Amino acid sequence: MDIIEINIPAFDENENLKFLIPQILEEVAHCEDFIFRLKVIVRSDEPQSTFDLLDNLNVEGIRRKPDNSFGSAISTGISTIERKSKYVIFMDADGSHQPATIIKLANQAKQSGADIVIASRYVVGGETDNSMILRLMSKTLNKIFGVILGIQCKDISTNFKIYKSSLLRDIELSCKNFDVVEELLLKVKVTAGPNYSFLEIPDHFQQRKFGESKRQLTIFIFSYIITLVKLRVWSSLENRNCRS
Repeated sequence: MDIIEINIPAFDENENLKFLIPQILEEVAHCEDFIFRLKVIVRSDEPQSTFDLLDNLNVEGIRRKPDNSFGSAISTGISTIERKSKYVIFMDADGSHQPATIIKLANQAKQSGADIVIASRYVVGGETDNSMILRLMSKTLNKIFGVILGIQCKDISTNFKIYKSSLLRDIELSCKNFDVVEELLLKVKVTAGPNYSFLEIPDHFQQRKFGESKRQLTIFIFSYIITLVKLRVWSSLENRNCRS
């Protein structure tokens, strides 16, 4: 059976983890086609009480390195991929991503052979509980990134995706904020080469269950503008190197 790692970056999300982890374990418990291994990527200075909680939930806790940024959480998840794992899923810890979608992502990845399968809010059948303003901002952001970076995907910015692990192992990420999600998608695309393929399946993005979002709007917008420019330049250089 194929091994799938589920990596969940978590920053002060213990109340949500108490709710989320049992749901995930219940969803994957009776799956006969895959072996799932859960990892929660916690703060670098996470207290022992959180590791005790994760032990009680039968989940591995890993400290992110080198700092507490979201980008470091994603990089840490990639750096700890086991050799035998065929796929890696990233999902959020706040309860916005539905555990029932995990099996759908796994099945679609195996059946389609796609490099990435995306749990999308913006394909037919997808939904989001965000406000109208946030939906407009998100769709605009996805459209801009898609056009400038040449990624024909409706939901670039969601973190809820499954990847072929072979495409992740050698990737180096530089973004520290939530824009690391777009950076990862682009670099997987370049790593996969001309035969790159992705698939979007509909998903329902819900509001977080407990606590407040870690996204600060001003920093969020500024970092995305900087990242867009950096990734555009990086992509152009990579394309030039491929042609030379």
